Amino acid sequence: MIEKKEFTSTDDTSEGSSVRHNDHQASHHIATHHPSEEYISLDGLDPHSDKKMASLRLVIPTYLDNQLTQIAAGKRVTKRYLILKALSDAGYHIEKEDLVADKRRVR
Repeated sequence: MIEKKEFTSTDDTSEGSSVRHNDHQASHHIATHHPSEEYISLDGLDPHSDKKMASLRLVIPTYLDNQLTQIAAGKRVTKRYLILKALSDAGYHIEKEDLVADKRRVR
């Protein structure tokens, strides 16, 4: 089942829409994007870092999430690490200090 999600904005220039997928209908409220909302604070990830971090929300198939979860648990790393490592292996520039197996261990 697809659940209804609402996104709010500080101004009233938003519009609504609905999408039909299989026999479920999903409605969502589209808000105006503000440039100041592009980066969010992720201070808890690395207290010693002063660089900006971006949040990326990704919808993936459940079977892929299950694979990532199992591999991450087996290697005692995070899913974030697996994804950044795969991007690095594919040729994307990832700075060494951002490729940490489990940032929860860094204190």
